[in-house]
Amino acid sequence: MEMTYSIDGMTDQTGTYKIPVPDDHENEICEMVLVSSPQMECATAVHHADRARVALTRNNGIVSDTQYANNLGFLKDEPMVGCSQLLKKYQEYDD
Repeated sequence: MEMTYSIDGMTDQTGTYKIPVPDDHENEICEMVLVSSPQMECATAVHHADRARVALTRNNGIVSDTQYANNLGFLKDEPMVGCSQLLKKYQEYDD
């Protein structure tokens, strides 16, 4: 049976979030889920980047107490100026 650790968190002004988890939680996981964006023009969650999971056990071979989750993000309603030109440049090197 999979147990989930639950706590509310919020990003700082740089978009970084830190969630302290005291003690070992054995087989529990922490699942981060985007809830809302404070920027109205950037409020649609990116598909497949709206959640991340981290195992909370300290007995899984990880030496550090710090674990990192995948990046999460929201889409802007309008692309940034120059974005399409940058994407085209990268596509020139796509195999």
